[in-house]
Amino acid sequence: MNELGYTATPTEMKELADVLLRVGTMLMSAGANTGRVRTTVSRISEAFGHKVEQNISQRSIMLTMLDVNDSSIFTAIRVTPLHIVNFKTISGISKMSWSLVADQWTIS
Repeated sequence: MNELGYTATPTEMKELADVLLRVGTMLMSAGANTGRVRTTVSRISEAFGHKVEQNISQRSIMLTMLDVNDSSIFTAIRVTPLHIVNFKTISGISKMSWSLVADQWTIS
């Protein structure tokens, strides 16, 4: 059960982790700094009632999904593609993450 009182299935947790990693790698490849990546990924995971730990480097993002007791459920790593600065992408993802929180999107 997560912080919102919902028990996510392992498949849903992996889908959320995949979305979070895609968002993180898109931000990194568009030139966002690691602080922005960490903040945006955390905002999205918290909107779905989950906690994550992140290890972000120039070439990869490691994400650990946590349960309500802060115990690791699983860890996934994704390599970031070539970095090409694109502020439109960074801004769009940031706006999407705030909309996700305000409108209570679902993972599906």
